[in-house]
Amino acid sequence: MNHTFLPNLERDNLVREYRIRALIVLLFFVSVGFVVGIGSLFPAYIYASLEENIQLRQVSDLRKTSDDATVTSIGRQLSVSSTLLNTVSSGVSTDFYSSMIKSIVSIRENIKLTSFVLEHPSTNTVTVVVSGTALTRNDLLAFKARLQSLSNKISVDLPLSTLAQDLNIPFSIQINDILQ
Repeated sequence: MNHTFLPNLERDNLVREYRIRALIVLLFFVSVGFVVGIGSLFPAYIYASLEENIQLRQVSDLRKTSDDATVTSIGRQLSVSSTLLNTVSSGVSTDFYSSMIKSIVSIRENIKLTSFVLEHPSTNTVTVVVSGTALTRNDLLAFKARLQSLSNKISVDLPLSTLAQDLNIPFSIQINDILQ
């Protein structure tokens, strides 16, 4: 703009006015972009709100169609199970299981035990299934004898098929104990 014959004050005012107009045009395009963006999101908003209403209606229909008889029968089954669990838990002390496992582990010697399964099939019997590996057949037979010597109310079942091997014998022994 140095080639114009305008005074410096007028030239500065003209430059400022052009900058203001350029800023106004820029802000206009930004606002048009916002309006277009909002307009493009509106169909997605409508779709999401319709889908939400459909899902809420399905949930309310499921609540309405739930059979009251089914709910009451499940409630009865839960109360029966609760009383059964209370009866079983009051009949057997938890110390008994840990002492039984401790006594079996204390007599294992050369036997490697891998698992215990404790069952309480009736109020006066407890069944323990012990699995593991024995180095030799003699070690396994000695372990069976030690188990039988724990109490005179214990019966130990060792399948004969486990005695077919000589070394590294995998076994599973069932121990039945009669409670007082």
